Amino acid sequence: MCLNMNRGSPNYSRNAGGLVKKEAKKTKRFVKGLTSKLRSKLVPLQLRIYVYAIEKALEVEVDIQKGQKDWVRDFSVSKCP
Repeated sequence: MCLNMNRGSPNYSRNAGGLVKKEAKKTKRFVKGLTSKLRSKLVPLQLRIYVYAIEKALEVEVDIQKGQKDWVRDFSVSKCP
C-alpha cells in the first residue's frame, strides 16, 4: 500500500537541490554587492539564505550608523572647552 502511494505522489525533493543552489548563489551575489564595511561583517556568518542575508545586512548597517553617530557626538563634546 505504501509503495503505491509513493509512486503516485509527486517527488518534490527531486528539484530541491537546484533551488538550494540558486538561493545560495543569489545570497552570495547580494553579499558581494555590499560595501566593504557591511560585507566584512556578513562574510564570516556564511549566510546561505537570501532573506537572512538581507536582515543581517540591515542590522549591521543600523549598528554602523549608530556607532558613527555616537562617535561624532563624543568627538564634538570632547573638543568643546
